[in-house]
Amino acid sequence: MGRFFRICLAGLLFSLTALTGTSSYLRAETYVVPHFAAGRIAETSTGDRRYASRFNVVNLGTSDSTVTIDAFDAAGIKLNVVIFGPSKVVPEGMGQYFIDNPEMLVSGWLRITTSQPAVVRGSIVFLQINTLDIQPLTAFPAMAYANTDSNPAEGFTSAIVPVALYEAGSTGIALAFPSSGGGQAVVNLSLRDADGRPLGDKIVRIPPNGYNSFLIEDVFPQIRSSKTGILAISTVATPVYGVAIEFQSSPFWMRTIEMSKR
Repeated sequence: MGRFFRICLAGLLFSLTALTGTSSYLRAETYVVPHFAAGRIAETSTGDRRYASRFNVVNLGTSDSTVTIDAFDAAGIKLNVVIFGPSKVVPEGMGQYFIDNPEMLVSGWLRITTSQPAVVRGSIVFLQINTLDIQPLTAFPAMAYANTDSNPAEGFTSAIVPVALYEAGSTGIALAFPSSGGGQAVVNLSLRDADGRPLGDKIVRIPPNGYNSFLIEDVFPQIRSSKTGILAISTVATPVYGVAIEFQSSPFWMRTIEMSKR
């Protein structure tokens, strides 16, 4: 059961949410996807089951925009993934991009850079690839954190998010640290139950350009008794990006939870 949850976490924490909220279209030239996944999960008698990440880049500028996508693993090392899509997008046009890995499942975070102001929206897709066709089994909306000179927040230094543990489900957390210089990000995690009682504190360290993802019960086994709680996340002057996903295997459902900045 734990392996199934980790596969779901790796596949579904691809989140693209505008920094000012999912309903706003913030123009930016750099976006951070705090978690993505691509590659084969299992081989069945009818074909492969795999995750792939896909998204659209809309050019809001007045000239052609180049689009560069860099993928990084947990250690901050660039990943060699297959990216399908145009290298340029015309003004007021849209480029569609699809990220896959031919073999095993890989996960990490993405940096999307454009030469013109753009809007990014995306999703993660669970596919059944048969010998004759490709069947999307399910798709989940995604959300993109924008980096702009006029909005230097670039993530958060303090945020909270509700978490829960189910009989056949859990909450996954992913944190990305898109910084190529300096030291690591030291992230403080503090869990309280629904009545505000402390359940525990942990520290995770993320290297430059790295990320950390986990299931809430792996870091805080105390939640097995309380079942629900509030996770507080904070750093010291080092912004990070984050996303949470709640999911259950039977019946199967999943939802993205946006972290609330404090």
